[in-house]
Amino acid sequence: MTRTELREHVAVVDDPTRSRLVALGRVTAEVGYQLNNLLALASTRIDLVEIALRAEDEAKAIQNSRLAREYLKQVEALAVRLMDLSEQPAQTMRGDLNGIVRNTVSFARLLSAYEHIDFELDLTAELPPVLVDPARWQQLLLSLFANAAEAVGRRKGEGGRIRIATSVDFARAHVLLFVRDEGRGIASQHLPHVFEAGFT
Repeated sequence: MTRTELREHVAVVDDPTRSRLVALGRVTAEVGYQLNNLLALASTRIDLVEIALRAEDEAKAIQNSRLAREYLKQVEALAVRLMDLSEQPAQTMRGDLNGIVRNTVSFARLLSAYEHIDFELDLTAELPPVLVDPARWQQLLLSLFANAAEAVGRRKGEGGRIRIATSVDFARAHVLLFVRDEGRGIASQHLPHVFEAGFT
């Protein structure tokens, strides 16, 4: 094997890992942005509590205290979901794909980028357990959600819909997962290349 062939071989083998890291990096950046906003809001409300207490305005102090607590609860929820996503060891197990979809959508709904995105779930109740790596599937779904939101061109507040569906092909013993958006789709000349490493 020549040096060039070795480099190409390493690049192909490493590409799935690189893709997972890129997807996780995008989610982490989004969560960091959201955490920063929530902490700033909580800090402002705490300052207002101090001002209200100095003015002996108990009602405003209580109101701002409750709002600060709500912001901090959202911070906690985001932090827990991010730790779940990043700390799960890679492992394949028999799992509930519908449950993974629901958990991932629940996490995405906490992110400001999807504030005006409507997630529509159509998950078949008869879905059997399947062999999955939950952490990798969550990363895959989050990457698909980000791409779908960008495809509709509505990550900045205009709205949009992402539809996630599951079904069973009993004839072929396959479980099917669909992620659809309202974007324009992929140009026909690009379709043969969508699964090529590095193609965007």
